[in-house]
Amino acid sequence: MDNLNDNLAFMKSGFDLPEREFISDQERGMPPPSAAKTIDDKLKIIELPTVDKKLLSTMIYKLALIIGSS
Repeated sequence: MDNLNDNLAFMKSGFDLPEREFISDQERGMPPPSAAKTIDDKLKIIELPTVDKKLLSTMIYKLALIIGSS
Protein backbone atom coordinates (compact mmCIF):
# COMPACT_ATOMS: atom_id res chain seq x y z
CA MET A 1 0.00 0.00 0.00
CA ASP A 2 2.09 2.82 -1.27
CA ASN A 3 -0.50 5.35 -2.27
CA LEU A 4 -3.40 7.23 -0.80
CA ASN A 5 -6.11 5.34 -2.70
CA ASP A 6 -4.87 1.98 -1.41
CA ASN A 7 -4.88 3.30 2.15
CA LEU A 8 -8.38 4.73 1.77
CA ALA A 9 -9.70 1.48 0.32
CA PHE A 10 -8.16 -0.45 3.23
CA MET A 11 -9.71 1.84 5.84
CA LYS A 12 -13.13 1.55 4.22
CA SER A 13 -13.05 -2.21 3.81
CA GLY A 14 -14.79 -4.65 6.10
CA PHE A 15 -16.03 -2.29 8.77
CA ASP A 16 -19.68 -2.56 7.75
CA LEU A 17 -19.82 -6.34 7.34
CA PRO A 18 -22.43 -8.16 9.45
CA GLU A 19 -19.87 -10.70 10.69
CA ARG A 20 -17.60 -8.11 12.25
CA GLU A 21 -16.63 -8.73 15.86
CA PHE A 22 -17.55 -5.40 17.42
CA ILE A 23 -20.63 -3.28 18.02
CA SER A 24 -20.07 0.46 18.12
CA ASP A 25 -21.23 2.64 21.00
CA GLN A 26 -23.56 4.42 18.57
CA GLU A 27 -25.14 1.10 17.60
CA ARG A 28 -25.62 0.30 21.29
CA GLY A 29 -27.51 3.56 21.72
CA MET A 30 -24.91 5.03 24.07
CA PRO A 31 -24.64 8.83 24.19
CA PRO A 32 -21.44 10.40 22.90
CA PRO A 33 -18.86 11.36 25.54
CA SER A 34 -18.89 14.86 26.96
CA ALA A 35 -16.81 17.43 25.09
CA ALA A 36 -15.73 18.94 28.41
CA LYS A 37 -13.38 17.01 30.67
CA THR A 38 -14.26 16.81 34.36
CA ILE A 39 -11.59 17.87 36.84
CA ASP A 40 -10.75 16.83 40.36
CA ASP A 41 -12.06 19.26 42.99
CA LYS A 42 -8.70 19.11 44.79
CA LEU A 43 -6.75 20.55 41.85
CA LYS A 44 -5.73 24.19 41.88
CA ILE A 45 -7.55 26.29 39.30
CA ILE A 46 -5.46 29.08 37.82
CA GLU A 47 -7.47 32.19 37.10
CA LEU A 48 -6.56 33.72 33.76
CA PRO A 49 -6.55 37.49 33.23
CA THR A 50 -9.38 39.14 31.38
CA VAL A 51 -8.38 39.77 27.78
CA ASP A 52 -8.48 43.45 26.92
CA LYS A 53 -6.62 45.79 24.54
CA LYS A 54 -3.88 46.55 27.08
CA LEU A 55 -3.14 42.87 27.67
CA LEU A 56 -3.13 42.12 23.94
CA SER A 57 -0.78 45.01 23.16
CA THR A 58 1.59 43.89 25.93
CA MET A 59 1.60 40.31 24.66
CA ILE A 60 2.14 41.43 21.06
CA TYR A 61 5.03 43.65 22.18
CA LYS A 62 6.65 40.78 24.12
CA LEU A 63 6.18 38.41 21.17
CA ALA A 64 7.78 40.95 18.83
CA LEU A 65 10.78 41.16 21.19
CA ILE A 66 11.14 37.37 21.21
CA ILE A 67 10.87 37.11 17.42
CA GLY A 68 13.24 40.02 16.91
CA SER A 69 15.91 38.52 19.16
CA SER A 70 16.03 35.17 17.36
